[in-house]
Amino acid sequence: MSRIDPSRIPANLSALEMELAARHYRAARMGADIADLIVAAGRGLRRLAAAYRAWDERQQTIADLERLDDRSLADIGIERGEIASFAAGQLSRHDADEHLYVVGTVPAVAANSQTGGRVAA
Repeated sequence: MSRIDPSRIPANLSALEMELAARHYRAARMGADIADLIVAAGRGLRRLAAAYRAWDERQQTIADLERLDDRSLADIGIERGEIASFAAGQLSRHDADEHLYVVGTVPAVAANSQTGGRVAA
């Protein structure tokens, strides 16, 4: 909360005028504090929504990968027990044939009939 500069207060204010000025200052300060609170709450809600979207995408990736057979998973470079780690981005694999690093991402598998035409990502 900012302070009032005493040099800016006129010396000839009556008690009533000073009371009104103080009330005006408090109201303006409370309005600014409420606005800051609303902005902070909006930021928190956006972060919460982003966290939920990331969780939902991981869950969808897990579900899509679990629908694949073991051979398809092997083609991607993961084993069935590694699906959750892979979806969370905690698993890295080096694909020697492609010379790529795959880190928590899933190549498009839309051509695979088990995914229902969706791309697992």
